[in-house]
Amino acid sequence: APFMEEFEKAANSDENVKKRLESCIKICAVDGVETGWDENDIASHLLLGLKDGSEKLEQSRVSGLVVLPNRKLSTSLVHLLGYEDPKHGVYVTGANRMADVLKAPRSALDGTPLEEAYAWV
Repeated sequence: APFMEEFEKAANSDENVKKRLESCIKICAVDGVETGWDENDIASHLLLGLKDGSEKLEQSRVSGLVVLPNRKLSTSLVHLLGYEDPKHGVYVTGANRMADVLKAPRSALDGTPLEEAYAWV
């Protein structure tokens, strides 16, 4: 069944809210998330978004650019996770934490993707 059907079924499967949340978290787990496979010295800037025409962006190799709601440019989550920023070692630490939360089903009380995303930026 498509993802949304499975998710909706899990979200309505039990009267216990914690059990429903844990079922939804299991469905959202992603396989094959890899980090640090491509060095990019503006990865930290892409995580926060760069203004169009930024000199940093013009001098770097970036795949899959997307326009954010604030009109800044970034790239897909897959690319952000895959980058390693040699100028900012903490970038990979955040990417690894984010990837870990996406890979493995967690208990409802463990770190959530939103918490890890907030910590990463």
